[in-house]
Amino acid sequence: MKASVAFAIGLWTGGLIVAGVWLFHHRQSVPPATPGSGAAIDAAALADDCDAIARDNARLIAEAARLRETLEELYADAETAVAAPVPAPEPAPAPAPVREIPAAAPSAALLEEQAYANTPVAIESLVLATDQSYQALLRLLRSEQLDDKNRAAIESYVAGILEQYLAETEAREASPPDR
Repeated sequence: MKASVAFAIGLWTGGLIVAGVWLFHHRQSVPPATPGSGAAIDAAALADDCDAIARDNARLIAEAARLRETLEELYADAETAVAAPVPAPEPAPAPAPVREIPAAAPSAALLEEQAYANTPVAIESLVLATDQSYQALLRLLRSEQLDDKNRAAIESYVAGILEQYLAETEAREASPPDR
């Protein structure tokens, strides 16, 4: 027997087996169509189901009518309505003024001492006097006495100082030398 003939016989045989299994299963799972031979039909339950469906249908029809009325009112109002003026956006708040160090500012050592006590004003004063207190800020960062809030504030100040320094350095390097 040739391989192609055996292959064709196998395909047909497989198809017939699948069809037979399906028919057997289908006949087992589908109840007979005649009411006398199958399960009894409960007329009261069917009537209750029909009444419930009729009530739902009536409710949905009434709701659809209300929606139609609402849409008609909205379309009528849209034709006669005047657009309300759009309020102008509120202006952005002015930036907080930069605090300056008074002329009689305490020394960097005194500010550093107060910053170790987690005094926010002392920390801000140290930041504003960065040319004198950069080393003090780094010492504060290395200390264990600061709480997390003040440590985060000092870290952001130092990061800002470094960014400013790098920007100034890059600007100086990008500008041509004076001759």
